[in-house]
Amino acid sequence: MARQKKLSDAEKKLKKKEYDRKRREKMKNNTESLEKLREKERIKYLKKKEKGQVKPVFHMNARELRQKRKQWKENSKVYRNKKAIAHQNLQRIIDDTPPPSPVSVVQQIREDVAARNRRQMRRRRAILYAKIANLEKKLKNAVKLSEKYKKRYLRMKTKKTDPESPGTKVDAFLKNVNVPESVKKKLLFGEALTRDLETSYKDLGKKHEKRKNITKC
Repeated sequence: MARQKKLSDAEKKLKKKEYDRKRREKMKNNTESLEKLREKERIKYLKKKEKGQVKPVFHMNARELRQKRKQWKENSKVYRNKKAIAHQNLQRIIDDTPPPSPVSVVQQIREDVAARNRRQMRRRRAILYAKIANLEKKLKNAVKLSEKYKKRYLRMKTKKTDPESPGTKVDAFLKNVNVPESVKKKLLFGEALTRDLETSYKDLGKKHEKRKNITKC
């Protein structure tokens, strides 16, 4: 097996720079990561400003301003030189790197398509899971509401069909007879009162019988 060619310091720096560039591009595409990066840089700048390491231009005197402009020119010159060297090194690496074979290109295309399909599938699955959860919640609420009205209906039905209830007795008594609503309400009140008195009398009789049995013992 051929030994891998050792990279020079310039090539390592170039690769690191390319990696940092891609990472920054990736963070720029992500709004949350970009906001974190900007906040981090802002805090870093404010700390330098508090320590006096950064001085605004409008606070500089003429001598400091000349020195600052001179420093800007030097930094610009260094940046242009570094960029030219990096471009030359990158071009040299590209020239030394053999072109990819058609098989590897096809394989890369297949892998990219498969990765894109997997991402789309994950997004669709997440959307479907969210819809299912929402439908399950709605179904649960609908079932609870249905049970509530079912119980209410059964109570009303039982109350209406009870032959001993005041309403049933009054309806039977007034069958085929038209009377004012006020009269019907009074009859209902009378029936309800009579029923309560009968129930109270029965309970009183049971208590009296229970006391007699206790006294005999």
